Amino acid sequence: MTNPPINTPGDEHLVATLLNDPSRLRDAAVATIAQRAGGAARWVATHDASAAACVELIDGAARYGYLASDDIPADTLRAHAAWMTRWLQLADRIERLNAEAKRDALTGVWNRRMFDTELHRLVDFAGREGRSVTLLLFDVDNLKDYNETYGHPAGDEVLRDTALLMQSSVRAHDIVARIGGDEFAVIFWDAEPRRETGSAHPHDVYRATARFRRAIADHRFPRLGRNARGALTVSGGLARFPDDADSAEQLIEIADIRLLDAKHRGKNAFAFGGMPDAPTDTPPDSTDAT
Repeated sequence: MTNPPINTPGDEHLVATLLNDPSRLRDAAVATIAQRAGGAARWVATHDASAAACVELIDGAARYGYLASDDIPADTLRAHAAWMTRWLQLADRIERLNAEAKRDALTGVWNRRMFDTELHRLVDFAGREGRSVTLLLFDVDNLKDYNETYGHPAGDEVLRDTALLMQSSVRAHDIVARIGGDEFAVIFWDAEPRRETGSAHPHDVYRATARFRRAIADHRFPRLGRNARGALTVSGGLARFPDDADSAEQLIEIADIRLLDAKHRGKNAFAFGGMPDAPTDTPPDSTDAT
């Protein structure tokens, strides 16, 4: 049996698969091996003792399963397995780079680019499905003073812990993003259709904001010293689609106006504005900005 060289032209379809649907890369690589080696090949998760040849796809600590065949010689299969491993490594690296490109390096939450993308997508989705999207913009009050008093590493700690506290306060499908130096955004959206008139969406949002503000007030930031407990506050503004705005851009604009209003009223406040069903028992210092 004559085997084509491993690196013959024809990998273009693997490149296309990697770019368009990485989940199919493994199967595409196995099909390519079978074609080039002139035999049947298959990927298996664990060693297949019944196969005539079974070679592990491995590089250092990275293990990708096994390549097995009943009619391809072991040496030939081993060479193709090395080739396939390199492709799987490339897929892993691209996946990591894609994940990193979506995340804020300091806090680990979504970055501004992903926030913009997801807000437009979810507003479009809500418009089609008759659902709600609420946008919260908030920032840390007087972060500059903390940086000057305790140093920038302390300021970084404040930002990281603030992001974690917000993530722990919202629902798993809601989106938390860092969109500026000390400015964050949360997109609250309806993952499930309304079960009845008067969805619980607004009440979930108000409860989440209350949980977050309590968590911030109770949290101890180690780098701020023993006396800093409860000293940190945040201010925010909320706007809801479709009640307040009919586009993602307008939603950002209104939430930002309400954030500024909360700041002007003395900070340590969340401004709900004219959002329907705004709670009458809002957390202390919450405002009802227009």
